[in-house]
Amino acid sequence: MILIGILIATGDPAACVDRRSTVSQSAVDALQLKWDTFKAAGPGASVQFSEAEVTSRGVAYVEERDVPIKDLQIYFCPDGTAEAKGKVNVLGRDVSVLARGTLDVSGGQNRIVVDELKAGNLPPWVSTAVVNQVIDRNNVRDLPLGITLASSISTDGVHTLTR
Repeated sequence: MILIGILIATGDPAACVDRRSTVSQSAVDALQLKWDTFKAAGPGASVQFSEAEVTSRGVAYVEERDVPIKDLQIYFCPDGTAEAKGKVNVLGRDVSVLARGTLDVSGGQNRIVVDELKAGNLPPWVSTAVVNQVIDRNNVRDLPLGITLASSISTDGVHTLTR
């Protein structure tokens, strides 16, 4: 138990890139305007979102769902994946958590697929259990977007959705 406590309290998993986005209402508003235009455009349309826009909306999203994540930051990685980094409270301690994955749009679903999880210096099997518990308890895997997406592609700093 002491070893787990030490592993939880130490470590800060590195994101795929070394940058941070400033959370702002103007970024949320910009995302919402792009989203409304994209939804109205119909099939074949595409839209691009920046890390700052998605991070800002992500912060609002976890607050709306009462998800206990602090300092949320979204990254769109050069390798085509996306990462979410933040802190969750485990046993009274803030633990740095990094989730890497994609948005599954197959079959009309819009579902977050987590491919890799890191929490502090915990072994992957422990960090997976911790993060999955937080995600599943607060039902944040499914994204009720109200439309069917054809593709979801991350590139360095930008995410593109196509209907």
